[in-house]
Amino acid sequence: MKIPPPLIGLTGAVIMWLMAKYIPLASFILPAHILMAVIIAIIAVAIDLSAIWSFRQARTTINPLTPDKSSTVVKTGIYAYSRNPMYLGMLLLLIAFAIYLGRLSPWIIPPLFVLIINNRQIVPEETALAQLFSEDYLDYKNTVRRWL
Repeated sequence: MKIPPPLIGLTGAVIMWLMAKYIPLASFILPAHILMAVIIAIIAVAIDLSAIWSFRQARTTINPLTPDKSSTVVKTGIYAYSRNPMYLGMLLLLIAFAIYLGRLSPWIIPPLFVLIINNRQIVPEETALAQLFSEDYLDYKNTVRRWL
C-alpha cells in the first residue's frame, strides 16, 4: 500500500493512451462510442463522489494508504452495495476511456487494474479493517460484495 490507487489508475490511463497510439491492434468504433464513454464516466464520478461523501459523513479517513486510521466501518450509501466503490469508480473511468479510445489494445489495462488493486490494495485494507473492527467488519465483508 505504497502507491495511491488514483495514481495507479492514472498510470493505467496513460498506458492505455500510449497503447492506443502506438500499438492500436484493432479499431472498434461503436455507434455513439463517445456518448457511451461520457455516460460511463459520469456514472464513475458519481460513484466516487458518493463514496467520498459517505466517508466524510462518517468522519473517517479517506486516505487509502492508512486504513489503520479508520474510525468506523462505513456501511451506508453506496457502501451498502460495494465495499470498494472508489475503486469501482476508477475501474469504470478506465473502461470509459477504453471505449473512447476505440482500440483493442487498451482493454488489457482494466483487468490488470482489478488484479493490482485487489492484491496490492484491497487485501491489505481488508486485513487492517478486520484487525481494527473484528466482527463488525467481518459481518459487513460477508454481507457486501467487494466490487459489485
